[in-house]
Amino acid sequence: MSVIVDDHDGQVHYNPANGWFSGGESMEYMTTTKVSVAAGSTATFNFEGSFIAVYGTVGPGIAQASFMTFSIDQGSAASYDAPATPSAIHHQSLWSSRTLASNGPHTLLISQNSAGERIYLDYILYSTAATAGTTLFIDDSDPGVKYAAGWQPALSLEEYFQHTAHICQGAECSLSLDFEGDSVQIFGAVPPGSAAQGFKASVAIDGGTPVPITQPSQPAVTATYNIPLFSSQQLASGSHTIVLTAANGQPLYLDYFLVGSGPASTASDPSPPPASAAPSSTASTATSGVLAPPSGASIPPAGALTPSGPLSPPATALTASLASLEAPSSGLVVTEVSTFTTSPSIPSLPTIIHSASRSPPISAAVGGAVGGIALLAFLLVAVLLWRRRTKKSNHTGHNSFQTSIPQWITHSECAASVASLTTLIVDDANQVQSQATHRKSAELRKERPVSRYLYYDDN
Repeated sequence: MSVIVDDHDGQVHYNPANGWFSGGESMEYMTTTKVSVAAGSTATFNFEGSFIAVYGTVGPGIAQASFMTFSIDQGSAASYDAPATPSAIHHQSLWSSRTLASNGPHTLLISQNSAGERIYLDYILYSTAATAGTTLFIDDSDPGVKYAAGWQPALSLEEYFQHTAHICQGAECSLSLDFEGDSVQIFGAVPPGSAAQGFKASVAIDGGTPVPITQPSQPAVTATYNIPLFSSQQLASGSHTIVLTAANGQPLYLDYFLVGSGPASTASDPSPPPASAAPSSTASTATSGVLAPPSGASIPPAGALTPSGPLSPPATALTASLASLEAPSSGLVVTEVSTFTTSPSIPSLPTIIHSASRSPPISAAVGGAVGGIALLAFLLVAVLLWRRRTKKSNHTGHNSFQTSIPQWITHSECAASVASLTTLIVDDANQVQSQATHRKSAELRKERPVSRYLYYDDN
């Protein structure tokens, strides 16, 4: 098996870009070709491997020498001379290298040496150990394809890839292929004058339930080639076995297989999921392929059904980052979420989402707490001062009010006299006046104890 690269693949660089033109037919790989009519035009391809070959289509015409030359790593060049042919030749081997001394890296240089438009570049095949992220080509004649009874090589035709195919004509015949990858396709052909009933077959992957594939019931007017018979869905990357079984005895032509080897891993790739989380690789992951009815001499372009590059669907990865910033003075919290979606073919654009939410300012909360504490402290000091002043005013040795009140007023026998006092007035000069009612001056004198104070009658 080899890695296959289409002429339109981005790894092939054409110079000058406007010196090459696109073409293509349904029987050509991906239905595309490249051709140049200007001498001096070049195409380069960098690869790692031990062998490489270039295939194309040769247009009809007379024999002409040295249309194209091929070289590896600026070594000696080998030329391809277009043969004389009344009709086009497809899948023609234009040049192949010897076994290279190392696996690379290497650079293939293709040069257009003379004017003309008879040689069309179609695809490149090369052998390599680094198959991740590539599409593998497996021809029907590959020893890895195991044929059971009923299969036999078909007549060699230039329309077949590698000019070979296998045909099943028995009552029932099957084949199997072991492969490493995450997807698989089967391509075949419908010869002219096929029976109206058409073939019936089924495909099973890893022993799963067979998936039927059928040919349209109407007969083909002319032969059609490069037809996708079956395309699997995404499989778990690893070892698989596909089994093709034809059941009704009608002819079925097999041309080649394409195997998607999965995306290339990089240092930034996420860790693979646990084995228990791997998707099932049974036939439940496969879909049936129904052949489109032939229309004239060709079928709809196979390239419309098979994308260039690996067969696996574009892998996406999602990464996200979250960052929060808070401005203490304003209380504004800004959250930024950045998402990136990656794809092998279409680079994604980062999407930035900003969301703002209000939260209580930290400065306001701190100020409120400090103010509350200060208020409590002030109230506490005020209470202490008030209590101290009250206590001081009640102290005997320092209270002028105490020394101004006659000592006899505290005696038990004078309780009635105290009750008869209506008002005690304390002024700033620490003077005490007492006013009494319903008593005579004589009664007061009668009850007065011996004292050093002078008493005067209120009257």
